[in-house]
Amino acid sequence: MAMSDNTDMLGELKRCQTLVEQRMLECLLALKYQRPDKSRAENGQSGSFSDAAAKTPDAVASITDVRGRHSSVSGSAADEDGSYELLLEAMKYSLFAGGKRIRPVICLKFCEAVCGDPMPALDAACAIEMLHTYTLIHDDLPCMDDDDFRRGKPSNHAKYGEFVATLAGDALQAAAFETLAKSKIPPGRVAAAVIALSEAAGAHGICAGQYLDISGEGKNLSRTGVEKIHSLKTAALISAAAKIGVIAAGGSDGQIEAAGKYALAVGLAFQIRDDVLDITASKEELGKPIGSDKGNNKNTFFSILGAGECERIISSETEKAISSLRGEFADTGFLVWLAQMLAERKY
Repeated sequence: MAMSDNTDMLGELKRCQTLVEQRMLECLLALKYQRPDKSRAENGQSGSFSDAAAKTPDAVASITDVRGRHSSVSGSAADEDGSYELLLEAMKYSLFAGGKRIRPVICLKFCEAVCGDPMPALDAACAIEMLHTYTLIHDDLPCMDDDDFRRGKPSNHAKYGEFVATLAGDALQAAAFETLAKSKIPPGRVAAAVIALSEAAGAHGICAGQYLDISGEGKNLSRTGVEKIHSLKTAALISAAAKIGVIAAGGSDGQIEAAGKYALAVGLAFQIRDDVLDITASKEELGKPIGSDKGNNKNTFFSILGAGECERIISSETEKAISSLRGEFADTGFLVWLAQMLAERKY
């Protein structure tokens, strides 16, 4: 790809990321997380969640145990007037902590590939990122992977305490479905999108993958076992994002199927690259400690297959993703570039 083409694609990626971030902030402000018997002004709440820090400067410090198992937020507004600004701040903290926004971008670009416009899928894309952020918060918890850093910053439980982080994740999952349900997608398509997202998130999707991942620590799993974990834990939501983009645009069953195949292949390649980078990248590049998977006795593609085979599968799955687009969509330039970029990434 020519340098000018790559620059154009990076610019388009940034444009989509900005669209999602601006709309997510609007969605958070619109959701009525406040006492139902009082107005926002009566609650002493401003239009920004960041005011919580000014109102309760010692709220986080007052959590007696950084993991928060038996702690309370003494002296905060929660004790004084029933507000819960710290919870809202914790939600916003992780939602806007950075990241590639790959899932919502895939949603937007599949919508655009069908109808020529990404905007019908914007709220759905935001919902997908909210749900993804909830999974990251819970994934970092001490009872899960016990990671104190995420994207170069303290993870949610390290900053706010374990009970606040757990509830922030729960609330973001609820906010995801609320945002999707309230979107302007036609009702029949909304129902299909909700089904796709719930299937990816639940007992046969992310939760199953996380269960298999944690329960498999310290065991010698096969390649098939590791693929099962990550087809559920990682690829399922990426696949849902692609399908929901097509659904929002009113695409055909064939397009939904093709989008799902693309995303499953991209998701597998993405996870294998993650496993490689966990060994080969630096802490500064990844924004978190390297070697954490090995430290948790996790089975990874790298530990089972080695570097050479990992690179071969990444290349094969990327080509599979690109091939799945042929014949179903008119303009696939960005989606092809994205699959290649994710396969070659260094962080």
